[in-house]
Parts: sequence; structure tokens; C-alpha cells
Amino acid sequence: MESREHLRGATGLAISLTMKRILPIAFIIAVATPGAAAPATTRSSATPTAPPTDTGNSASPGVPAASSPITLALLEAQPAKAPTDSGYWPFALQQTNQAIELIESNTLKTADEFFRISKYVSASDNRFRTARVRYELCLAAAALGHTAAEHELASAWDDLLAVLGRPLRTDFEGLAQQHAEYADYYGLDAAPACVQAILREPEKARIAAQSAQRNAEMKKIVDADQADRQN
Repeated sequence: MESREHLRGATGLAISLTMKRILPIAFIIAVATPGAAAPATTRSSATPTAPPTDTGNSASPGVPAASSPITLALLEAQPAKAPTDSGYWPFALQQTNQAIELIESNTLKTADEFFRISKYVSASDNRFRTARVRYELCLAAAALGHTAAEHELASAWDDLLAVLGRPLRTDFEGLAQQHAEYADYYGLDAAPACVQAILREPEKARIAAQSAQRNAEMKKIVDADQADRQN
């Protein structure tokens, strides 16, 4: 009997010591394991922490909060930042995103609106996207008769070609001439002179077209085509 009691006591002591070692290790594993339940706390009266509230000030200074309906007037009311200013890049990125959001809302109607908003598509993680959107806006404004957009169309076209790794067609800004060391980037495959004349001086080309004498051979082909259509 005495030996059995002694054995039980020794066994209980061994189990107790083992549990004292295992429990702290189990606690550490539970805390360190992602998704594991947090250990229970004895402070049942602790006040839960309230979730953070959105104050609406997360946008860059001078830029409307993302939840605010953006309008062209709001974009134009924002203080301008130069590329050398501190915080320019995040400011320009957010401004560009807001401009694209407004464009995709399909609320712009006039040539003036298309041209004005093109000035706010200036920065993006994808240069092709911004160059394409700017070109489309200038093209739409020019098609609706906006004079300033007509003058920027050639430059916008060259910008789009450059980001695609294609040679410039007009070199409207003289990049190929000014940066000969970047010939691989600013290569020039000039458009025909008759096309360049229109892109560079649209008003002058329009006046010249009104007084130009039509090509006799072309007129004959067109007249014949129209006659066939009437028959």
C-alpha cells in the first residue's frame, strides 16, 4: 500500500511539472499562430476600443475627398502644384484619377470642357493610359472646333507614340532635334508634308483648303462614284 501511494504521488508530481512546462509553450504557440484565438483576459470590465472614424481628410491637401462628387469646377479650383513642389506626385496622381472619373461619368459635352479637363490628366502609374486619354480629349475637342485643342493635337499624338516606343510623326515640340542623344526614344518618322502642314497650322490650312483647286482626276472619280450611287 505504501509503495502504491508513493508511486501515485511521484506520478502526480511528474504530471504537474510536465503541465507547467507545456502550458506556457502552448500559450506562446497560440499567440504566435496567425488566426489563432486570443487568450482570454480576466479584465471583463475593459472598455472596447472604438474603430477609427473617417474625418474626410485623407485626400491630399487641396484635393476634394474621394467620396465628394467631382466636377470640372472643383478640379479647376484646386491650388496648382509644380513638379518640383513637395508632394507633387501623389497630388497629381489623385487629381488625374479624379479627372478620369469625371470623364468616364459621361457628363462632359462641349469642346471647351474636353479641352479644359485634358490639362488635369498629367500623372499615372501607366504612361500609356494618360497619353491615350489626353490625345482622345484633344481629338474630341478639335473635332468640335476648339482652336487651342487643334494646336495641341500633334503634340498629344507624338506623346502617345513615344510611350508606345514608336517614332514621332510631327516632332511638334522639337524633341528629336533637341535630344539627339535620345534618338532611340525620340526617333522621327515624319508624316507627309501635307499632313504636317494641317497639324501645325490648322487655321491656315483650313483657309487654303477653301480656295484650293480640286484635283481634276480625283473629281472625276468622285463624280463617277456619285453617279453610280444614284443609279
